[in-house]
This record gives sequence, structure tokens and C-alpha cells, in this order.
Amino acid sequence: MMKSADSGEYRALDATQNALKILLNSFYGYSGYARARLYSLVLANAVTSFGRKNILGTK
Repeated sequence: MMKSADSGEYRALDATQNALKILLNSFYGYSGYARARLYSLVLANAVTSFGRKNILGTK
């Protein structure tokens, strides 16, 4: 989508991409921390799996 976007749409897509990256990295870090209230290795692994699937699909 970013390849065919004009400059305004490109900036919006880039900002969305950056926001998702930060949110998912934070969520992974928190859910993988053993002392967190929301500690869940299954959840942390699901975030990692989603990211891996997304990267492979974008290739």
C-alpha cells in the first residue's frame, strides 16, 4: 500500500505502522515479564507469532 500511496497517505500509513510496532513491542514486553499482572507466555508468544507472520507476508 505504501508503494502506491501519495505523500500524505504515505505519512499516515508510516505513522500507523510505527504506532503498531511500539504497541506490540510494549505488549510483548509486559506480558512476558514474570512479575507483571498480565504475565502470560502464551500471550507473549502470540504477539511474536503475529509479528513473524506479518513480516513473512510482507516479504
